[in-house]
Amino acid sequence: MSFFQKMREKLFHGVKDKSKTRISKTKRTIGVILAVVSLISLSLVSSNAKVAESNNTSQTPRFNFLPGDQEMLRASVVSSGNDWADPIDANIGDEVAFLVYYHNGMLNSTAHNVRIRVSLPTGESNALKETSALWSDETAPIYDTIINGAVKGISGQTINLPSSGIIEYVPGSTKLFPEQATHVGQPGQSLPDGITSANGVNIGNINGCWEFAGFVTFVGKIKGNTALSIDKNVKHLNENVWHKEITANPGEVVEYKLEVENSGNVTANNVSVKDVLPLHMKYETGTTFYFDASHPAGVKLPDTIFSTGVNLPNIAPLDAGSIRVIYKVKVDSTVPAGTLTLDNLAKLFMAGVFKGQSTARVIVSTTSGLTIQKTVLSGSTWVEQNNVKLGEKITYKIVVTATGNAAVTNVKARDIFPLYVNYVPGSTTVNGISVPDGITFAGGISLGNMNPGQSKIIKLSGIIVGCPPIGDYTLTNTAFVKGDNVAEISDIARSILRLMPIPAPTF
Repeated sequence: MSFFQKMREKLFHGVKDKSKTRISKTKRTIGVILAVVSLISLSLVSSNAKVAESNNTSQTPRFNFLPGDQEMLRASVVSSGNDWADPIDANIGDEVAFLVYYHNGMLNSTAHNVRIRVSLPTGESNALKETSALWSDETAPIYDTIINGAVKGISGQTINLPSSGIIEYVPGSTKLFPEQATHVGQPGQSLPDGITSANGVNIGNINGCWEFAGFVTFVGKIKGNTALSIDKNVKHLNENVWHKEITANPGEVVEYKLEVENSGNVTANNVSVKDVLPLHMKYETGTTFYFDASHPAGVKLPDTIFSTGVNLPNIAPLDAGSIRVIYKVKVDSTVPAGTLTLDNLAKLFMAGVFKGQSTARVIVSTTSGLTIQKTVLSGSTWVEQNNVKLGEKITYKIVVTATGNAAVTNVKARDIFPLYVNYVPGSTTVNGISVPDGITFAGGISLGNMNPGQSKIIKLSGIIVGCPPIGDYTLTNTAFVKGDNVAEISDIARSILRLMPIPAPTF
């Protein structure tokens, strides 16, 4: 018979016994009820004891998974106070504090040798991304607080900068803030350096439940890294002042200067520069040199600045971080007529990564022209007009000169003899050298290209022929000259032929 059946039997036993008084029945009933209540109480105590025994059983630790757990990694600019966030905005030179949250959420568990690591980016960027890791002897690493399968906040931590920079750990800055539920406001405990290393920092054993949750903090310094810049200028050879823009003549040699500066706080390695020449400019071989504080007289560089570029020495930061590269370039003599804008572009690289560029400008205004002077020989003197007789040989001289600041291309000269004057074959010379006949033809003879200030002297001869009527004749010889970029011009020389009547003889 069960316990409850026995109680039921006793409870109703007095009802069957009609010989007993009502008072006895009542007392007996009350006693039975008290006995039942006592037994139920004992049963509840036994059940609670079993639950307590179950709660005392050791559990496996587990971190950052319960509703209410905080984001695992946040940061704050030190000067702004404890405004923990992810991401954050910072500037070069700021100190940034990092906050790592940990909580073992398993009751009656202990995580042994709990380690925390925060990986800082090694390169420079304007968006520095940090990641965290948390693990113990019993647990595999976790990298974020994950609640019901979702990352709390944003995975990792991002620091946004207005320009490229790096972040470095500040030695001696790591602190532990344990059991923050009951120790809030107490100063942190210093921890050894190592939180940014592969093995992280050991914060000891962490028991399970909210009262044992805490934080680890440390500080990083944002630096500007290798703040490289390039500035390009140009000048005439005969001046000492550099300019962003000059006006030059065709055929002129100009000098360029590249100034590379490191205004950061880390030495720049593997620096190189490369130049891009515009049309109508040509590099003067062997003219590239670099200058710095250690080499004020300059060091010659290979002639590769316009192909593969040239490598520069490592550039120290701040005041010592400046190198000048100087080289010469010639403007073509035969540039097109008009005004040309020649932009010369230089590019800066570090370890093959583009870091900046700069431009200097040369403006070339081209003018091309020709002059022509025609004279005739009178005795031993060249004159514009002489006197001649029938059958006499006559010699002409044509002087052609190029003017302006640009060459005249494909210069041609021709000559038109007047009536009663015939060209003497084989008589044409240019600068004393015989040339084929053709000056009296429509196409004339070629003088080639002529640079500014260059002159060419043409000589040719004719002979006075024919039998004109008695009288005075002005024999005008006209010479013409032109170029591809210059219109045709002309000049004349005159010879006076005077025919008198034959005088009658006297007796």
